[in-house]
Amino acid sequence: MRNQENPQKEDLNSLNSIFEKVAERFPDRIAVTDSNIELTYKELSHKSSTLAKYLIHKGVKSGELLCIYTTRNVNMIIGILGILKAGATYIPIDPKYPSQRIKDIFDISGATFCVSDSKMDLRYISCINILLDCIPESEVNGDKPVNLNNEKSLAYVIFTSGSTGKPKGVMVEHKSVIRLFTKTDEIFHFNEHTVWSLFHSIAFDYSVWEIWGALLFGGKLVIVPRKVALNPESFYSLMKKEKISVLSLTPTAFRNFCLAALRKEQRKLEQLEYIVFGGEKLDFEILNPWIKEYGDSMPVLVNMYGITEVTVHSTWKIISHADVCNNTKSLIGKPISDLRIEIVDSEGQKVSKGNAGRMFISGDGVARGYLNREELTTERFFTRTGQDGEPIRWFDTGDIAVEISENEFEYIGRNDRQVKISGYRVELEEIEYYLKQFKGVTDCVIVENDQGENGVRLRAFIILDNKENKESILKELRKYAAEKLPKYMCPSTYTVVDKFPMNINGKFSISELQMIQEPKKDNDISGLKTKEIIYNIWSDILGENEIDEKDSFFYLGGTSFMMIRMMKKIMEIFNIDIGLDDIDEITINSLEAVIERNSDRKKQ
Repeated sequence: MRNQENPQKEDLNSLNSIFEKVAERFPDRIAVTDSNIELTYKELSHKSSTLAKYLIHKGVKSGELLCIYTTRNVNMIIGILGILKAGATYIPIDPKYPSQRIKDIFDISGATFCVSDSKMDLRYISCINILLDCIPESEVNGDKPVNLNNEKSLAYVIFTSGSTGKPKGVMVEHKSVIRLFTKTDEIFHFNEHTVWSLFHSIAFDYSVWEIWGALLFGGKLVIVPRKVALNPESFYSLMKKEKISVLSLTPTAFRNFCLAALRKEQRKLEQLEYIVFGGEKLDFEILNPWIKEYGDSMPVLVNMYGITEVTVHSTWKIISHADVCNNTKSLIGKPISDLRIEIVDSEGQKVSKGNAGRMFISGDGVARGYLNREELTTERFFTRTGQDGEPIRWFDTGDIAVEISENEFEYIGRNDRQVKISGYRVELEEIEYYLKQFKGVTDCVIVENDQGENGVRLRAFIILDNKENKESILKELRKYAAEKLPKYMCPSTYTVVDKFPMNINGKFSISELQMIQEPKKDNDISGLKTKEIIYNIWSDILGENEIDEKDSFFYLGGTSFMMIRMMKKIMEIFNIDIGLDDIDEITINSLEAVIERNSDRKKQ
């Protein structure tokens, strides 16, 4: 890092203490905006300090775990900083999580405080709620709170899917996040002029990269509203307006973004310096259209493999035009400089270059472990003696990779039944656990299907006690899944089978289940009403026949990329140009109303 420019060189040992130093250097620069409100570093420092003092006044202790459950606006950032300044640890909860998921996080964490706001539904929050928009400043006068953290203090606990049916919380310390930016500054050279988008949910660890990438350097953080994130045209407009220079996206989200960014009438994003890919496997071929239009140097394209247990990112690879033209592989490059990767066989022995094996990672980015899961922590985080006789702590990623040349790696895939949906880690066993609890379900297997341009979809194969009421049971099962699981974990389709196919070893034959075809749709739309056309389009894209006109597109298993394809098809068929900004929930009924309103305008 550049000594004269970067405050992290002053031996500051916590995220909040570095932020305070940055705020002193750049008090009047914009720290964060949510399109409605913007806060300078001075204002953000004051508001987060006020929250911290109020939390301490209410009894929050140093090292305590606090949940943060807020509207997607500047309050999220005030809340995170305030919790850290109080010496506590933040546990982010996405407002879109179902009640069961929220309850699980509270039960596992044992949190007694939750930072929220008056707009949130707090029926499922059984603890002391601190409302960000209702803090009486008269109770918290005085100096800024002193730094109560050190480098080994916990910064956050982020919950990921767990194979036991319950999510698991990954504990990450301040030092792990700080060194992420110390070491990647050697690659990116971020500074106070950098403008970052916060595209992802704060419950997804990619947000750690986005938030602190801005706030540790004096940059500007632009919170992307959820509706804007789901609409590529709106997001592109926001990118232009805010002059975003660092865009961090999962490959799935990037494919959506390209639909808008590569339209001929769009002006180029001249301020964009970097596009950073992470969260899921990047297939280089999807970059071809972008490379043809923008080239490979402005912006620079960077693929960063990572995992929550090793603090967001573990490797980096600058992608060239030649990489895209010559590779069908997913190249993840070399480890960040304070990390080490070994590829090992089933016995834990290092394999030679060119051979695939399980990926172990060691170094300063490795997390403390799983919250209240000592046995699992011991299994996945372990110590081995290095060549110098010193103990080295490793994390078993469960990913399969190949060292293709000296310290350069290619990602292959998972070694277990964990998959990634839009960047989120999903344990298929967790979905199966919940579906098997439903009355009438004897057994269940969840299968991942890669649908190409539709992305990864989950299919549920169900054995029922009694198939006489199959349709009604499946309809209720879908509702049950939506109540218990985040939407990205809900299967797209449910298929009833008499038994599960077995291979010669007597194990489930996943490949045979994947070969079961989804029913084909009749694409003839002549003479159909608007609602019937929408139904056919949805059925074709979702692979689902049982669709109620009041069902949400996302409730039925739709993804943001599927939504873009669906809207494109509707606009082509009806020859209209429509957006979704005014639709709270995308259903066949609400979409029909929008189409007919726009059709009426064209006739006038």
